Amino acid sequence: MKATDNADVTITSKVKITGQVNTKKEGTFKLKYSVTDKSKNTRTVTRVITIKKLEKNQKSQDPSINLFTRDIHLTQK
Repeated sequence: MKATDNADVTITSKVKITGQVNTKKEGTFKLKYSVTDKSKNTRTVTRVITIKKLEKNQKSQDPSINLFTRDIHLTQK
């Protein structure tokens, strides 16, 4: 993730993330990303993460995140 501003250039280090994702539990989780620049302009976005179990016939795969579809695939251990 990268946060930029036309005055501050890169402000990624100022991003605050609230919420948690439990990758061991099936369900829906929310993460909120907020950042404020020197001019006190604030931007907040919320992302919904869905954790699903693999189907019986599905093969495990390396963990991955698809930013286009917002899918997160985790390995089963």
